[in-house]
Amino acid sequence: MGLFTDGDRVSGATFGAYILVKLSSGRYNTVRLEFSTDMPPMTLKSTDFQTTKDDESIISMTVMLLCFGVSGNIVFANVMLLPKPSAFFQERKVTSVDLIDSCPGSHQTSYKFRVKKDHIVIPKKQGHNTNSKQKDVTLVTQISMDRMGVLQRSLSSWEGPVSLVIYIPWKGQKENNIEWQRLYIQKKVNELSLHPGSSVTVVSSLASLEDYPINTLRNIAIKQAQSKYLLLTDADFQTSPGFKERFFAVLKQYSFNQKTAFIVPAFEYLEQPQKQDGIPESKYELLQLLHREDAFIQPFRISESSESHRLTDYWKWYRTDKPYKVHTFSDKFEPYIVLEKNDKHPLYDERFFGYGMNKVTHITELYLKG
Repeated sequence: MGLFTDGDRVSGATFGAYILVKLSSGRYNTVRLEFSTDMPPMTLKSTDFQTTKDDESIISMTVMLLCFGVSGNIVFANVMLLPKPSAFFQERKVTSVDLIDSCPGSHQTSYKFRVKKDHIVIPKKQGHNTNSKQKDVTLVTQISMDRMGVLQRSLSSWEGPVSLVIYIPWKGQKENNIEWQRLYIQKKVNELSLHPGSSVTVVSSLASLEDYPINTLRNIAIKQAQSKYLLLTDADFQTSPGFKERFFAVLKQYSFNQKTAFIVPAFEYLEQPQKQDGIPESKYELLQLLHREDAFIQPFRISESSESHRLTDYWKWYRTDKPYKVHTFSDKFEPYIVLEKNDKHPLYDERFFGYGMNKVTHITELYLKG
């Protein structure tokens, strides 16, 4: 659990957590986690609990947060209950290979329908240096035609090339309707005013929208990108201003190998932002929105699926300006990442359609590749 406070403390002030543990035997135990009154403004603390009897298990845990004697703002963050490794994991060294029984040798898609690709023309801009594109970062994403409206906002703060794949299902449609859709897409792409090094591909098939071939689209977008680095995102992901400059500044200060995956901490709005709500310009502004009394943002998917981004270690990111390694692994971890474009990284498994586990498997393969 992490604690953020900017308030004054009186004598006898206390804050922390009490956990009421209900056991299968009917007994109750309590666990106490306290923060000292002279702690730094942002502090992380944890404690352990285990049953004393082999035949006894935990039924439930009730967490109660306590704050007394503090005048000002105080925020309890990253309140998590995590299981300890079993005796099996403690007695032997477990490698990444132990986490997966077997992997298929190929990710080639067995298409049950015909797929067609068309390239959209990107209007050229004057003053663009085409020789510099190899040193750039390309934002790689995919989207269905009915969601193209989100691109206007999500790309508004991105100043580099984009590799975008747009999906149109043919099922139940006439040919003239499909042609109209292509013209509509061309119009929308023109309005986006994309970087000249961008690539936009329209993929159409006889599948329905419910059979959305998400990983196939991702792989097409990766192959179309021309820059040295790729930012793999979803279409509604909006980068912070100056993302590229900060990324290349990190590359100049530290050494990384070609297999390195750079994790991008992701956040989400707690309520629908309005047009006048600008995106935070700096980490300081983001932390102000995160820790204010009426918080406006929170770590991405922390309410729906806390494991999806937990290993990012947000609390550590809040307190440091230096890159740090993520040493552990979870089969639910699915961060947004930047990769160098090379043959050392696997593509996405194209057997996945629709929603669920499609990005997790890619992160797992990256982890197994080292």
